[in-house]
Amino acid sequence: MSRTLLLFYLTFHNRRIFMLFHNWPTLVRNWFSLATKTRHSQRQAIRRHAQHFSNSVVVERLEERLVLSAIVVTGTGDLIAADGVVTLREAMASINGAANINADVTSVGVYGTNDSISFNIIGVGVQTISPTTPLPALLKPMAINGYTQPGSSVSTLIDTDNAVLMIQLNGSSAGLGADGLVLGAGSNGSSISGLVVSGYSGTAILVQSSGNTIAGNFIGT
Repeated sequence: MSRTLLLFYLTFHNRRIFMLFHNWPTLVRNWFSLATKTRHSQRQAIRRHAQHFSNSVVVERLEERLVLSAIVVTGTGDLIAADGVVTLREAMASINGAANINADVTSVGVYGTNDSISFNIIGVGVQTISPTTPLPALLKPMAINGYTQPGSSVSTLIDTDNAVLMIQLNGSSAGLGADGLVLGAGSNGSSISGLVVSGYSGTAILVQSSGNTIAGNFIGT
């Protein structure tokens, strides 16, 4: 580099350095002003976003959800009596009346519609319930599920049946012309599954309502 160019270069950069040091208060003020404006703009953008969000969000009150009643049948008897076990007759009467019929029945949940009856009867093999009079008709939607009895299982085959049913309703002592399970008026939407219904001189499962599901039962066997 020639002496003239070197001198010019040094002179030029010294002036820049001098101007930088000479004008540092102005540079600091400009930087602070820019930073303040930037933060102010950011705060305004956040406020606009929050206002838009608060205007777009609608809070609605959730409707109340109640756990439906579930009763577990624990005995094969047919009485309505405080004897320490829950019979099928007691469970059906409790749901029809929307209240525990005695101290033996301890319903889980609130009585309403589509209440359920399950089974947990202690013993080996098929548990047979032998009503001595016709069982009460179903007057409300309810689900009676015999597959809940330990040892039961649904069929896993298509062309044949390998279901195992462990709850039997034997109506041979229920009286002449007695029907088995009667889905009466008001029981629309009920379901009956996993039961062996046999021995009745009337109709094993008499349907007098609509929208019901009757599946996976053995009738008359």
